[in-house]
Amino acid sequence: MNEGSARTAGVLGADRTAAARIAALEIRLRGLQMANYRSLAGAQHGKAPGPESSILKLRGSEVTQQCFELAME
Repeated sequence: MNEGSARTAGVLGADRTAAARIAALEIRLRGLQMANYRSLAGAQHGKAPGPESSILKLRGSEVTQQCFELAME
């Protein structure tokens, strides 16, 4: 758990639903990060960007929107 997660856990620790949503978003963010690294590694090896670039952009926008929605609650 990183420092930001520890602070959030203290504030929202009593609300298990919120904590579960934060954890799910963290997992999605890490998965997106790994997919981006894979795409960057391919580009470094001369691989042309394929449809996965568009999918990553879409998923990134969705996760960002979900983060802002959770922050507004």
